[in-house]
Amino acid sequence: MNGIDEAAIDRAIDYVLSRPIEERLAECLAVCNELPADYSVDGFTQVGSMLLLLCRDRADYETAAEMVGAARLHLMSIKDQESAAIASRIATLALTAGLAAVNGMTVGAMKLDAKKTVGLAALNKAKADAAERARAVAAELWQADTAQEIRLGDMADKVYRALAFEGFAESLPGTPERLREWIKPAAPDYARKGGRRRKTP
Repeated sequence: MNGIDEAAIDRAIDYVLSRPIEERLAECLAVCNELPADYSVDGFTQVGSMLLLLCRDRADYETAAEMVGAARLHLMSIKDQESAAIASRIATLALTAGLAAVNGMTVGAMKLDAKKTVGLAALNKAKADAAERARAVAAELWQADTAQEIRLGDMADKVYRALAFEGFAESLPGTPERLREWIKPAAPDYARKGGRRRKTP
């Protein structure tokens, strides 16, 4: 038994990977601002730990951890202090460059996600506005329908055409039939009856 609690390590890795990438990125950037300038093995390890924070999945995490661990062992094995400092500096700069690259990709991914989210929100807002307008138009037309002749299906056709004319075409569902659900809450009881009302001569 080597005394290493592998289950605890697994839990720690799972926890890191479960945290939102935005939160991990912010933590890395904060630590970057406080990095020691002596390029010691500890400084190298700190940078390596930050790189681990930004891994996307367990495979990436384990690969990065293995590489950082191996590099750290090599740095510690150098006996000459001046050579060790130079090697540590080079390794730390290399990892910092890698961290900057990962940060850049992560920020890019975050911006792309943000654009998608904003786009989806705008699409949902436009659709909600169209549905609200559809109910308003339907309510007006039903209020004017003193003969009580306009059924739900007929109203869906009328409202669909009216909204397309008003500029809501891109926010409308594929067919007038699907627009029925939008205007149903505004429909009076007679409009909900099946079939079309027969016109009297």
